[in-house]
Order: sequence, then structure tokens, then C-alpha cells
Amino acid sequence: METVFDRIKNLADSRGKSIVDVEADLGLSKNYLYKWKKSAPNSTKLIEVADYFNVSTDYLLGRKEKSNDSDDIDYTALEKALDNAKSFDGKPMSDNDREIVRGILKGYFTTKK
Repeated sequence: METVFDRIKNLADSRGKSIVDVEADLGLSKNYLYKWKKSAPNSTKLIEVADYFNVSTDYLLGRKEKSNDSDDIDYTALEKALDNAKSFDGKPMSDNDREIVRGILKGYFTTKK
């Protein structure tokens, strides 16, 4: 079973960052996130990490995101696709662009039921 730490590690790896880099970027002490392998995360810090990666806390906790209707969107696959997407000039998309594309794709997949 994938843990919160595993999801954070995967997100960091997909962005070319180490856990140490993420901890430094967020002003967390060394090994702070490693503790999440076996213990429940602090909700405030979990929100900060989710904001840092531009994902929901539900995603980090391994919960399927819910809408008014149940959906069959694979959010992990969606995030991986966005991680690999490039802008027109061949550079990685900005966080703002990622959020826009994420919203468009979620809307598209939700209406394709």
C-alpha cells in the first residue's frame, strides 16, 4: 500500500527534486517528511506539501477525489500526464498552466461518462 510519503517521493522525483530539496523549499527540518512513512502527518504541513505540489490533500492521503457524481478519473495518471506535458516552446508547463489543463481535462473526462 502506498503511503503519504511514497506519494510525496513520487511527486518529488517527477519534478527532479529529492525529499531533502522539498523539505528545504518548505522550510521543514531534515527528515521531517521521512517520519510520514509510519506516522500521520500534521494537517497544516500536509496542506503546505499539497500546495507545493499543486495536488489535493486527498491525493496525498490516497483518497479518490469526489465530485457531486462519482467519477472514474484516474487522478494519478492525470498527474503523470501533466508531469510529462510540455508547453509549446518545449519547456515544462508552469504551475498555472498545469492547473488550467488539469481543470479542462477533469471537465472533459467527467462529461464523457
